[in-house]
Amino acid sequence: IIENVNDPDITIDLYFHHCNPKIFKSVMQENMGSYGLYVITGFDVPIVKSILTRIPPRKLLQIIRPPVLDGVSSISQDFYIGLKNALEKLESHLAKYERFVLVFPLKKGHPDEIVNAFTEFCTENQITYQIEKKVSRDLIVKGTAFWVIEDSDLISLIKLGEEFGYNIGSEMGILSYNETPMKEIIRNGITVVSADFAKMGQSISRFITNPKQTIEIYTPDVIVRNSL
Repeated sequence: IIENVNDPDITIDLYFHHCNPKIFKSVMQENMGSYGLYVITGFDVPIVKSILTRIPPRKLLQIIRPPVLDGVSSISQDFYIGLKNALEKLESHLAKYERFVLVFPLKKGHPDEIVNAFTEFCTENQITYQIEKKVSRDLIVKGTAFWVIEDSDLISLIKLGEEFGYNIGSEMGILSYNETPMKEIIRNGITVVSADFAKMGQSISRFITNPKQTIEIYTPDVIVRNSL
């Protein structure tokens, strides 16, 4: 975003709320009215919605996650149909595994649509599946493919797989969520399902420099590497 905002009259400050309502409330209370434009990754809890309604709609852009407020500009991801379609592209890669495990931490603020897309995909394709909160030793069974949402779980999974002596990409599969530079090179490449955040950032930058009503939805896709 910052790389594409070239106007010297525009200053961008960055705050993190980690999908924690208390932190979100504190940050917004300290900064309400201090900026000409708010670009916010919201999440659907009552206090967040209440705070967002206090921002004039023309000064608010909702990003990344499903919009909290209808009728207000947003540049977001399709976390349901988009993710399900992305998983469909991996069906042939998943066929060599006996089960598919989604590691979905409940308290990290990830959209429930991820679980819904995963469950529906597995059900429709008759794939044996389960959903767990975190990676644990008892999950490491030969012939299992994992979809991990958090990078911390990705690292734990790689370490445990190597400890058990399983070949990643044949005896144990790994799918990660959201592309990062390290996933291209770690362990000969980690397969990911991810939106194109570079293009999303460019769209956000265009809104910042020229704010006008917009609704854009980015569809995630897969980057197939050696881990699946």
